[in-house]
Amino acid sequence: MSSIKIERVGRTKTRPLDNIRVEWAGKSCPAAFDWLRPGVYPFGPCSDVKKARQMNHVEPEVEGVLIWKKGNMCEVTAANFQLLYPQIKEEIGNCDFVAIDTELTGLHSFGSPTAQLSLFDNPQERYDKLRPSVTRFTVSQIGLSLFTQQSDSANGVDVLCYNFYLFPPSFGPLDSEFTFQASSCSFLAKFGFDFKKFFREGIPYLNEEQESRLQGLLAAGSWTLSNSTLKDLLKVLIADVSEWVVQAQEGDSLTLSSIPGLQIFEVQLVLRRGLANIWTEVNDQSEVVVHKVSYSRRTQLENSVRDGCRVDLVLEAVLGFTRVFRDLVKSNKSELTLEEPEGNADLSSVIKETLPSLTGYDALGLFIKAQEEK
Repeated sequence: MSSIKIERVGRTKTRPLDNIRVEWAGKSCPAAFDWLRPGVYPFGPCSDVKKARQMNHVEPEVEGVLIWKKGNMCEVTAANFQLLYPQIKEEIGNCDFVAIDTELTGLHSFGSPTAQLSLFDNPQERYDKLRPSVTRFTVSQIGLSLFTQQSDSANGVDVLCYNFYLFPPSFGPLDSEFTFQASSCSFLAKFGFDFKKFFREGIPYLNEEQESRLQGLLAAGSWTLSNSTLKDLLKVLIADVSEWVVQAQEGDSLTLSSIPGLQIFEVQLVLRRGLANIWTEVNDQSEVVVHKVSYSRRTQLENSVRDGCRVDLVLEAVLGFTRVFRDLVKSNKSELTLEEPEGNADLSSVIKETLPSLTGYDALGLFIKAQEEK
């Protein structure tokens, strides 16, 4: 955990940030907010803090600059999300406020002249133009910072930072489509974005419509596949298991390895549906183990609380980062919605209802200036 202490040491009306002293990791940084001024910090104000921290662009020995260290950011991927999630959930509940930053595969998609942005757009018009872009692109990365007031300091806060790689799931009938924008990809590559982690280790997430559809299919035992690569794999696996089960005795087992991510659930669901005298489970090496069992034993196992393919467990795994979003909503530290308002919904009303505690960097700057002018 990193400790930040902020205090006011003077008064100035022309440069309100000059009278702020920051202590980071026990070291005084009198001009810590220099990184907000053009030409001093290699990135833009505030928006690229997490990339700067990852790349360690700010050297600790430079006087007057806030010290960021790589160790302050915890990277979360599909490989460690399940392990870290209980800790993240607890920390969200205990923190005082949160800050969120996102990276996307694109920003603006203007398919018609009416979609071009104008300096004369009001907030509702700008939103109506930008919303179609949001539905075409996807979030590739989310930075989450959790701030907690220090009990022994009126001006100090403790900060916990997480960097999540996200990737929409290809699971069962779900197979999301999204686009990339060349300029956004160039920007991400320039600042060290790991595209391999995005594709291979991104954490899945669902919106409410996808969740409802998936829950219904799992409960009904009706399973369809949209992933053509997985279909080819399953043809081979079903043939191998079918050949093995004819020769096997009750109690014998067969191990299936090299099945990645969420496909572990899909392989088990399809095999169980196709063969009534087998049972499947996942071992400590994340391999699928197929057991030959009697029909009566199969019935017992299907009703067991230890079944790793229960509807709630499968749904929980596919929901992924959606669970973090919901924890943020429940915590009242930040109000979030998984669906964008559309149609005739009034933007200002939606923002006030959904984001009552929303604060931007511009608002913070104006607040500081107003305090100095009193």
